[in-house]
Amino acid sequence: MKTFTVEFQERCKDVLEYLNLLKFMDSVATNKRKPIESESYQGTMISYLPNRDCQKILRANFYLILYNLVESTLNSVISVVKDTINDERVPLNKLVTRLIHLHISGLYKDVTSQNRILVISKDLYQKTANKENVLLEKLDFNTSGNVDYNYFQKVVGSIGCRGRLAIEENRVKNAMERTKDYRNKLAHGNWSFSNAGSMLTLSQIEEDYQCIHTYLDQSLLNLEIFLDGKKYLKQ
Repeated sequence: MKTFTVEFQERCKDVLEYLNLLKFMDSVATNKRKPIESESYQGTMISYLPNRDCQKILRANFYLILYNLVESTLNSVISVVKDTINDERVPLNKLVTRLIHLHISGLYKDVTSQNRILVISKDLYQKTANKENVLLEKLDFNTSGNVDYNYFQKVVGSIGCRGRLAIEENRVKNAMERTKDYRNKLAHGNWSFSNAGSMLTLSQIEEDYQCIHTYLDQSLLNLEIFLDGKKYLKQ
């Protein structure tokens, strides 16, 4: 099993553990005012009285954890492609055109002089003439807080590892848009956790996770096909 697949599965376990906690907290009858009691590591009894606000906060927080899974998976795709090409020491002229464009876009992003085209052309000619190996240090993608379905598809399409979907497009699109929206509005303070959680149901949360998990799992299978077939090389 590929390392990136193992890492994905480990992160999915994190999400599922939290989802199990949500299910437990949702099952607690808050109207009975009966505290949950347990023995602490110090041997003393501790208790907590669940309430609806706590349940709402936990529900909202789920989307921070789910977004972590989405963004980390996309970052993994980018890193694996970059590292594979670097490890194989692929010459620039052997890469498929789309990856050459990504390489140029990232490498010369900060070149802003009037002679930009001349600077880039001269440097690329020298690299190609000398048959220099590519070092993909920069791929021009900004994933921080930006990853929804459209952006994920854009990135994997630019790399060339976009493949079949294992789920209805609108379902995963809505789930990923909601996940990004909740993550950003909670992280930047636009929403309180209790207010955000009041708009969520446990069934909605489970549905979003299942949609996103199915989509990401298939995306990694598509990546594996891309790498095994060496589709980053010119045929």
